[in-house]
Amino acid sequence: MKKYDSMTIDKFKDYLFVDVGDIDIIVGFIKANDETKIQEYSDMICNYSGYKGIFLDGNQYIISNDKNEVHIIDTVAAEYAKNSLIEMVFEIDEFIFLIRHKKEYMEWFKQNTKCILFDNTY
Repeated sequence: MKKYDSMTIDKFKDYLFVDVGDIDIIVGFIKANDETKIQEYSDMICNYSGYKGIFLDGNQYIISNDKNEVHIIDTVAAEYAKNSLIEMVFEIDEFIFLIRHKKEYMEWFKQNTKCILFDNTY
């Protein structure tokens, strides 16, 4: 994660907290071709995104892939926030590694950033 800027790291942490539940569904969707996405994930596909591609709907974020990249779009920031990071892009293998190691990543985040969520002094 050290290769990413602090805004991307913070936004990805938020994505992990808000939208990463069933990792197998997310990985399956990312690895699937468009036909399989439509057949197997039709009830979870975002139909209102306005973005090119087929997106898996989440609470705040929608995700899709294009070739070897995963695109994560913060729909709330896209609609309401100005000067905010709206889209994150990761290589597929790196993205899968990060979400499969969510617990370790959150520990890394806790050790390498100052965040009130992890401050036990209050």
